[in-house]
Amino acid sequence: LFWVGFVGFWTFMAAQGSILFAMFSIPFWLVGFGMLTGLINSISETQTLKLSRTKLTLKKDRPIRPKTYEISIRDIQSIKMKNLKMNNPFSMFGNFKLMFKMQKSFGMGGIEMPAIITGAKTEYFFEDANDAEQEWVTSTLDNIIKRMKN
Repeated sequence: LFWVGFVGFWTFMAAQGSILFAMFSIPFWLVGFGMLTGLINSISETQTLKLSRTKLTLKKDRPIRPKTYEISIRDIQSIKMKNLKMNNPFSMFGNFKLMFKMQKSFGMGGIEMPAIITGAKTEYFFEDANDAEQEWVTSTLDNIIKRMKN
């Protein structure tokens, strides 16, 4: 909120001189709205895992861009704690719990998150859970998946 307020004030003051000078603030507005979106999602997101005989469904309910992933049981290689790879460095802006966890693990090899690993991709989940909950859910799900495959 501070960022958006400051950019708003700066844009207003710049517009008093020249509209072209005020247009310089557009990228800062985009970053601000990205941070606001992340904050809103981080505060209100809930995640649900649903396991059936044939697929695992991960549902991330949030106000902006909710996501649902359906993964076939036979495509799952493992479910385990894995180092988080940040493909988009701006994706961490609004996830304040991840930022706190990154600060705690600074210099210790990165952040480990629960991950569903398939041949095609890795899907991270339960980012907001504490370390003990994350360890429990990954070991439990991995054992269940292994039993279902046999």
